[in-house]
Amino acid sequence: MKIKHLKISQKLAILFSGLFVMLVLHYFLVFKLDSNILDDGTKLDIAQRNGMAIQQAIFYLRNVVDGNQQTDLNDLSNRVASINSNIDILQNGGVYKARFDEEIEVQPISDDITNQLLAFQRLWKEFDKRFSKVRTTSQLHHDSVLVYYLPESTTSSATQLPAEEDLFSLGNLGGLDGGLDDFSFDDNTANPPLSINYRKMQYQFDNVLNGSIAPDLNFIIRNTEKLILLNKNLEHSLSTRLYYDQIRLRYWMVALFLINAIVIGIGYWFVVKTSLHPLLKIRQLINRLAAGDISRTLLAHSHDEVGSLIQDLSRFSQGLEHITDFATQVGKGNFDENFEVRSKKDTLGYALLEMRDDLKQNSEEDKRRNWANEGTAKFSDILRQHAQDMQALSYQLISNLVHYLEANQGGIYSLEKEGDDKTNLVLKAAYAYNKQKFIQQSIPVEQGLLGQAVMEKGHLYFNQISSDYIRLTSGLGEATPSYLLIVPLISNDEVHGVIEIASFKPIEEYQLAFVIKLSESIAATLSNVRSNERTKLLLEESQMYAEQMRAQEEEMRQSMEELTTTQEELERIQADLRERLTNYEAVVNSTKSMILALDKEYNIKVLNRSYSAMLRRLKGTEVPNGSNILEILTQEQLEYWKPYYERALSGESFTMVSNIKNSEFEDVYYELEFFPLIATNGVITGFAIVNREVTSLNPIRFTDYEDIIPIK
Repeated sequence: MKIKHLKISQKLAILFSGLFVMLVLHYFLVFKLDSNILDDGTKLDIAQRNGMAIQQAIFYLRNVVDGNQQTDLNDLSNRVASINSNIDILQNGGVYKARFDEEIEVQPISDDITNQLLAFQRLWKEFDKRFSKVRTTSQLHHDSVLVYYLPESTTSSATQLPAEEDLFSLGNLGGLDGGLDDFSFDDNTANPPLSINYRKMQYQFDNVLNGSIAPDLNFIIRNTEKLILLNKNLEHSLSTRLYYDQIRLRYWMVALFLINAIVIGIGYWFVVKTSLHPLLKIRQLINRLAAGDISRTLLAHSHDEVGSLIQDLSRFSQGLEHITDFATQVGKGNFDENFEVRSKKDTLGYALLEMRDDLKQNSEEDKRRNWANEGTAKFSDILRQHAQDMQALSYQLISNLVHYLEANQGGIYSLEKEGDDKTNLVLKAAYAYNKQKFIQQSIPVEQGLLGQAVMEKGHLYFNQISSDYIRLTSGLGEATPSYLLIVPLISNDEVHGVIEIASFKPIEEYQLAFVIKLSESIAATLSNVRSNERTKLLLEESQMYAEQMRAQEEEMRQSMEELTTTQEELERIQADLRERLTNYEAVVNSTKSMILALDKEYNIKVLNRSYSAMLRRLKGTEVPNGSNILEILTQEQLEYWKPYYERALSGESFTMVSNIKNSEFEDVYYELEFFPLIATNGVITGFAIVNREVTSLNPIRFTDYEDIIPIK
């Protein structure tokens, strides 16, 4: 699978998996080297303790020989046992109890130092035997009397033994033994030889050394320095090994740092190449779209989320282009232009279709109003010009009305009384198939459909009529149209006549409304006196309707302009918000200061890159936004920092300086600024911490802060 076919999550998973593997290898390698350093350091500590224990054992041995307390003998035994235990741990490994009763697992000593340990161990075994003999044998004879003989020429003061003697100050106890041998006699001789005059001498000893342990003490005295030297050699070898382990750790740390830097650099290049560069192009496309430029699109070179986003933006751009074309066509009056919505949730698409339908309906209504207005004006002019000639007026009215309605036949009847009781409908003019018909016809008002319309004072409209109706009843012609309209001419609730229109196609409602409305004008004209007034009223009403129509058109135009302005402003605001968010993230993440914002529940709301790196070192893993800081801190850290958090949540803004020791044991100072986050309604929603290094500042300046404390 090619990289461009991978999703961003998969790419990041591969990247972070590699970083995780490097981190694990780094950890295990450093852990191994640290373990070696700890092991060698522990062995060096054991050897140093052995050296100290040897000196302490010699000291306690001296006290034992001098006849001191039993505790010295116990201490001597403890030191010997400690040395034996330490030698066993160095040789075979085991658990070593260090300072503060810390138990450390120690590995057997390496082969390159084994010979030195064996040399020390061989000599120590001899020491151990003699220490054991000294511990298990009575070291002194108490209340002993020494009897010896001296020639009479020898003064007693010259050979008098000291009252107290430090046996170890002699360096070699053989002199004492030899001196005693010089004074010894044959076992069978109870008295000194008689040939020489001797005088008997005796000396009272409080504590006399046991002669059986004298050789052991002599061995210990003579070889103590050698034993200490062998232990020093062992210490030196262990110290050298520890030194090289530390050097090796430093080299590996540098190497791992370089490797990690290379891997991070490759990862950064990978992220920039596969994500940031396409995002910049997407941003440019969005800015162009926000500016109204839809002439350009981007081609997706990858199949990840960024590629999908580019494809979506391209489709969005094409959709805007389609919308623009559609709006242009609708603006030109082409209301039959087709537009397909992109989905059921395409609010803009449905709004455009609704707008088109509304405009189409308004256009149709405008056409109908214009048609009605034009007809009204036309027939008003006819009524005005022929108001004095009833015959000419009737012909002009019916002929123009048939043409205007695109009908086929028509007639106009006048309601006239003949005598006192008889009222007939008299045909004043007839028009059929573009010709004037000269027909004489009078119909009683009580007969037929015409009479029904007069009696009911309402219009009649039929879409199916008998084939002989027109020929039998009206005499307008031989053809039989399908649709028939009969409208009485009524003025002031008085019927003045009837208009009859026949057509081969349906008469629309707006045409019917126009005829009914026109019938009133005709009736008013026929009523003579009120004809002019009626005509004037109709003209005024038509002008009012025309003005209303123009006002509605102006309102529609303003609504369209406001809709366009609102949409452009919305797009501008969205672009501005995106730019502000980008700038904000860039500023927060580019600063060296560590920035952290928490809500009242201590959940992380804002975490810049520097603070994220610090928390990652603290936790050993990435800490995302939304994490709770109380779950990240240890109990000790929580007890330390939570009072400061609560101060900030209470509305207090304060600054403090803390310091830590760096790797060179130098003080590094940090300035921590706490301040509450307050919403527009005055409610505290959380607090923020800005942490910046201020070591380079004048230390005197730190006295201005509340405290200088070590960072926990």
